Amino acid sequence: MSGSIPPGVIADAVAAAKLWLRVDSDEGVLAGLAETAILTAEAFTGTVLVPRDDPTASWAAVPAPIAQGVAMLVAYLFEARSDDGAPPAAVAALWRPYRQVRL
Repeated sequence: MSGSIPPGVIADAVAAAKLWLRVDSDEGVLAGLAETAILTAEAFTGTVLVPRDDPTASWAAVPAPIAQGVAMLVAYLFEARSDDGAPPAAVAALWRPYRQVRL
């Protein structure tokens, strides 16, 4: 999971989070949070969701429950910047079916 996530994917994730948050600003902050949320989803599921070496990688290729969880996590991180609480359990619930279990 090395390399950076293609900018178009980050932009699409930010757009999804902006819809969830109902905000129209803070692009830079949301872009950083979106990258963090995508990397967190990848770590949680054990799957590379967005190929790093493919500039045509699309957010549309990410399964809807994972994409929704990313948007929810971005919103949580944005709204709870000074809070020490845990992210919503719904995020893990959306991602859990995609988790790769290794023995």
